Amino acid sequence: WRVIYFLMVGLQTKFRHSGLLEDIDEALDIGQQALSMSQLNSHNSIRTCLTIIMVDLLRDRSMISPPTVQELDQAVGLCREAVLCCPSSSTEPWIPSANLAIQLSHRFRQRGDPRDLEETLELYRQIIDCLPQDNPLYPVTLGNTADSLGDRFREMGDVADLDEALALNHAALVSLTPSHRDYHTFALNRITYLRDRFQVSHAVNDLEQAISLSEELFSFASDSHINLHRLQA
Repeated sequence: WRVIYFLMVGLQTKFRHSGLLEDIDEALDIGQQALSMSQLNSHNSIRTCLTIIMVDLLRDRSMISPPTVQELDQAVGLCREAVLCCPSSSTEPWIPSANLAIQLSHRFRQRGDPRDLEETLELYRQIIDCLPQDNPLYPVTLGNTADSLGDRFREMGDVADLDEALALNHAALVSLTPSHRDYHTFALNRITYLRDRFQVSHAVNDLEQAISLSEELFSFASDSHINLHRLQA
């Protein structure tokens, strides 16, 4: 199985240099064949490794070509298997759950099934409860949970979701440096939450915070990875 694993990783590395989807598709096909091998059925750790790289491959593919519903279903299925196969001795048991939450969130945004959103939130809350606060994934999970709460507010209109999203988002931002790859995404999300809450409550403080944060981000947009189109939206 190591040969299969390294072949998949090699094709993934080749794809990241060439951008050719055929490399990813070949790696995915090899992985799918490997997972169907009866010899692997009793080796949870091996199946977990294969499913994790399969999800990683699908994520890479989605950056070039928007995932279809079928691909998202496949990614969710693989993540579920990785959660079930995760050995009790794993030092990072939250990784498979985090991957599943991310894929369910993507599927919700494409399909709009509220069950995916509720499961996403449930998984994120479980991860927050078990993650050490000094783990690098902790603030990222706080920010992702806030993002899903923002999605639920837009679906259900419950301001309590926005309040919680803002609290979790703040906790995430104070734990990250501005150079962190997720900092500006979470800051832009915060502007959205503040704007959404202002439209409901008309609290001037929310509007002022949103404007202040927008100005702060805009001031160093030239040497960061901020999406200016989102700032102008």
